[in-house]
Amino acid sequence: TAGAHPVMYARAARTQRGDMQHYCDTQGAAGSLAIAYRDAALSATPARFDPPSRCWREIGWAVMRSDWDDADAVVLATKAGSVAGGHQHWDCGTFILRAFGAELIGEPGIGVYSREYHSGRPLLKTTAVHNCMTFDEQEQQPGEFFEAHLTDFETRPGYDMAKMVLTHAYDHPDVKRYNRLFFLLRPGVVVLVDEVRAHCGHNSTTGTMLQSRLHTFGEITLRDFDAVVEVDHAAMIVRNIMPPSTVGLGDWYAAYSVGRHEGLTSRRDQQDDQRLKYLNIRMQAARDPAIIVTLLVPGRTVADAQDILNAIEIQDQRRHRLELFHGDQTLVLDWGNRRWQLYWNVLPGRLPEVIEATPGGPYV
Repeated sequence: TAGAHPVMYARAARTQRGDMQHYCDTQGAAGSLAIAYRDAALSATPARFDPPSRCWREIGWAVMRSDWDDADAVVLATKAGSVAGGHQHWDCGTFILRAFGAELIGEPGIGVYSREYHSGRPLLKTTAVHNCMTFDEQEQQPGEFFEAHLTDFETRPGYDMAKMVLTHAYDHPDVKRYNRLFFLLRPGVVVLVDEVRAHCGHNSTTGTMLQSRLHTFGEITLRDFDAVVEVDHAAMIVRNIMPPSTVGLGDWYAAYSVGRHEGLTSRRDQQDDQRLKYLNIRMQAARDPAIIVTLLVPGRTVADAQDILNAIEIQDQRRHRLELFHGDQTLVLDWGNRRWQLYWNVLPGRLPEVIEATPGGPYV
């Protein structure tokens, strides 16, 4: 729900937390309860966390923020968890992304409670309406035995990383492994990495069809090599580094399209002028493992985002190693040293060719 509940004033008074008092003051807590519960002697102080990123492993949530004091900071929130329970959505691995005070990647929010919502498989809860991946259009399965885990989280001065194991949120017979990794490279570029072991096409057979969706209440424009998301006072470029989003750049590519959900009803979707739409990224699992690398580059304008994108240096080493230089550091993705395993690393400066990725995590 939007805003703060007046009862939070009572909690702030009991714990003497000025940051909670400040949240209630700025997020619309009002009415007679607010007057009764607010402690006038408690000073309201803005919250501040150092480092600005946090992980809650027990519930599978992570929030990554490029800077706490910058109002234009990039903020990414993601979740793993379970798909069991009546109120759960089937959305393990989904995420939202804000920058420059605007939501660039979002979700429809809370449903409109009705007979349709509480029966069967309401559209609002399905994987296709969240920022997730599907396999052969098969979604995550609701039930107590289907779940995902936030297994790794790193926050360093130059970057944040979160890794989720999502294999057991699905029930697809050909999907042997599915991991999703988020990298926030400061000052503000997000790298989304999907590692999939599934059936890859050969001879007369076709590989597992992979689809990843990014939802927004803004406008989506398709370009030759990428897509652009625009909201009122911010923009973002979405570009697939692997596979490329243009036919003819290789034997494996990602196809972009824009869609809407017919019949979707949510409280938020009814309030906003723009209806929810999504960028659909579709590709076949042509290799094993299939490594999908998507760049999310926010900017105040499209031109600003383009300048940031142009400054990123990318090297694709023989299709099993990717080096991405941004913000005086290099992100290394390497899946060629050992079979079926993706290694990652972030190193200061441009990466010499002789240095290899440290298995399993950051270089020390």
